[in-house]
Amino acid sequence: STRQRGLVDEYEWVRGSFFLDGGSFGADFGNLDPTRAAVGIGIRMRLPMLPLIPFTLDFGWPIADEATDDARVVSFTLGTF
Repeated sequence: STRQRGLVDEYEWVRGSFFLDGGSFGADFGNLDPTRAAVGIGIRMRLPMLPLIPFTLDFGWPIADEATDDARVVSFTLGTF
């Protein structure tokens, strides 16, 4: 189990994820550019010394993009799940 009992609360320490993200961009709703999409995997972790500040590490790959798009493959955040 990935759960550990604390004095007051019970935390989930490790969690995996899979995601599909998509959207269209444009100056207004009548002028939307082609849809972009990406898939990815990630891990969410809470460190025992900082149980209230989880970290997230995601890896994503574009499956529908444009030549001028800025692609980010790795994303790292500190914050809430």
